[in-house]
Amino acid sequence: MVLALAITVIFVSCKGNDTVSVTGVTLNKTVAELTVGDTETLTGTVMPENATDKRVEWTSSNEAVATVAGGVVTAITEGTATITVTTKDGTKTAGCLITVIEEDEEPVPVTGVTLDKPSIELKPGDSETLTATVVPENATNKNISWESSSDAVATVTDGVVTAIAKGTATITVITEEGEKTAKCTVTVEVPVVEPDVYVVGTEMDSSYTTYAVLWKNGTLERLSSGSSEANFVYVSGDDVYIAGRNALRATLWKNGTAQQLSEMNSFARSVYVAGNDVYVAGMVNDEEYVPHATIWKNGTATTLSNNSSYINSVAVLAGDVYAVGDEMGVDNNMYATLWINGVAQRLSDNPSEAKSVHISENDVYIAWNGDGAYIWKNGTNRMISNNAAGVNNVYASGDDVYAAGAYMERDNNFAIMWENYAVKELSSTYSNAYCVAVYGDNIYVAGEDAGTAGMSRATIWKNSTPQTLSNNASRANSIFVK
Repeated sequence: MVLALAITVIFVSCKGNDTVSVTGVTLNKTVAELTVGDTETLTGTVMPENATDKRVEWTSSNEAVATVAGGVVTAITEGTATITVTTKDGTKTAGCLITVIEEDEEPVPVTGVTLDKPSIELKPGDSETLTATVVPENATNKNISWESSSDAVATVTDGVVTAIAKGTATITVITEEGEKTAKCTVTVEVPVVEPDVYVVGTEMDSSYTTYAVLWKNGTLERLSSGSSEANFVYVSGDDVYIAGRNALRATLWKNGTAQQLSEMNSFARSVYVAGNDVYVAGMVNDEEYVPHATIWKNGTATTLSNNSSYINSVAVLAGDVYAVGDEMGVDNNMYATLWINGVAQRLSDNPSEAKSVHISENDVYIAWNGDGAYIWKNGTNRMISNNAAGVNNVYASGDDVYAAGAYMERDNNFAIMWENYAVKELSSTYSNAYCVAVYGDNIYVAGEDAGTAGMSRATIWKNSTPQTLSNNASRANSIFVK
């Protein structure tokens, strides 16, 4: 017989132990700004509200900027950090960006400003930087601006001063706060460029031979190895032209190279360059030794008179050629004469001599002597001295007129010059002034002066101060300053 055992199994259900999982977490702030040292409490809310495990952890992305403990954030130093809350159940997260700023300080007021230089000197085109210092050093607002009292003289940009033209300007730096100022005086000077001074004349050696010479800036150069004379110098570009005489023949030197202008006994007294044309003036003796006024244009001679005559000076204006000198009349007296393009006109009805012609802008000036010393301007004569003085040369610059000559007393000559027709004595010893030139504010006169040496020596006067060019017997006939 089989014994059957019946077993009864009973199952029990425990419904009271069910778990609610975390689905997320939020923070009461997603951004916050703190001042160094301040704190802020962040509140984390775990969801759902009936979640079984609501524990969370707090972390900072940059504890050098901000730390966090239990949601309390402490600002450490200036910067940013992200505070993150993370749930234990499900590692759900939420974050808050914390910005930490420095504690606001009281502004430090500006009390003044200084410049590193009280004054500067510049040439046009040069620049120099001025440095401004706002005081106190810890002033809150250090903004500044710059200005110049004359932008035509000097400009300023961010402290960089640029010189424009001659003059004086005041550069001022100004603070934005308080308008405090400091100043620098800027003096702009145009550099003085010493010109080249060309002087020609004659010098005698120990054998009593007279040589044509050129002094450039006081340095002597002989133009010939034999008896000769240099009467006039003209500089055009880099070329130096000298009119004179060599071996009794009219000669033109160009940069030291001689060109004989005539086969006859002759001399050249003046030279003028107009564009590409070179004009030389003087005289040529005919076979009977009668002198005839002559002009050479680029080496080709033109005789201006069949009478006894000669030319002392030539100049060109707008294509018209002006030449002055003397021409003999039917009474056998010599008369000051002006030739314009070869056509003669007398400057005086009395015996006289024309010494020099000068062109200034559109004006023509002539120096001549007769019953007195005269300056002729555009057809009008003006006596500058009675017959006790003679004029040798005239020069005009702008509205100013200058002349050189000598005052004659008994057997002596004394060098003089005229400035706007007023006489100035150059020497109290035997002397003569033959030529005058002006450069800038300086007046140059060339001539000869015996001084205390007892013999005439080539001399130039610069603003009436003499400079002897040679210790030998000599004279300076012409001067050109460039």
